[in-house]
Amino acid sequence: MIKPGAYKFIIIAVCLFISALILFPCFWNSGVIYGKEQAQPIIIDGDTVEYSADAKEVTAEGNVVVTYGDATLSCQKIVVDTQTKNTKASGNVRLQDLRGILEAEELVYNFQTKEGEILRAKLRSSPYYYSGNIIQSKGDNRYLVKRGSFSSCNYDNPHFHIKSKDVNVFPQDKIVARSNVLFWNKIPFFYFPKYSHSLKDPFMKVQFQAGKTGDWGPYILSAWRSDLNDNARLRLYLDWREKLNLAEGFGLDYDTKVIGKGDFKFYYTQEKQKGA
Repeated sequence: MIKPGAYKFIIIAVCLFISALILFPCFWNSGVIYGKEQAQPIIIDGDTVEYSADAKEVTAEGNVVVTYGDATLSCQKIVVDTQTKNTKASGNVRLQDLRGILEAEELVYNFQTKEGEILRAKLRSSPYYYSGNIIQSKGDNRYLVKRGSFSSCNYDNPHFHIKSKDVNVFPQDKIVARSNVLFWNKIPFFYFPKYSHSLKDPFMKVQFQAGKTGDWGPYILSAWRSDLNDNARLRLYLDWREKLNLAEGFGLDYDTKVIGKGDFKFYYTQEKQKGA
């Protein structure tokens, strides 16, 4: 025999069970809807914009600005496949996203995969400026600069720059370059097969400074840094001053973790005799 007070408990339990059966599909469907990744729209603006329903392409000309996610592209003419996101742009092309800024005359690019090829391009990705016959975008995390050069100077003709067979640029992470020649203006004076630098390191491994003063005359100062291990860093100095002659030296910054740390420096120059 069921006690009278138990009927209320049974009725409440049955109501909760029926409610769960009714509401569960709603919760399940809601999860699928919000779990789906929403497709990002491509926003295209220009003096003239035409859409081909058959080809699923948008063609825009004159002061074109295209926005897709965190990427903004400006140019004079563009053709965009709205399904594949493939893009062909020409005329004062400028592509900017979180990785840096690309400038070129022609660009073939996919907004969705962030892959493409840029001809006769310039790339600004802190702290370096790159230029190359071809710059390839390799997705979110890499650029490949082919037969190009790079420098920390943003002049059109930097005093010091490195020409390389290819440079792999991992924005905000590192760069790795092969077959490198260091130039001062147009004069090559040093070759090194490989150069790598962490972009998380605020200090350059190779530094140059050139100029002219009354006491020194024309001068070139250089510093070369190498991390021997996690606890020791070596610096080499080679300087030339027209009025003072050559000078060289080195520095060693170390931390033994046991008996202390220090910064040892040695620098030597044999100055010219006055009037020599």
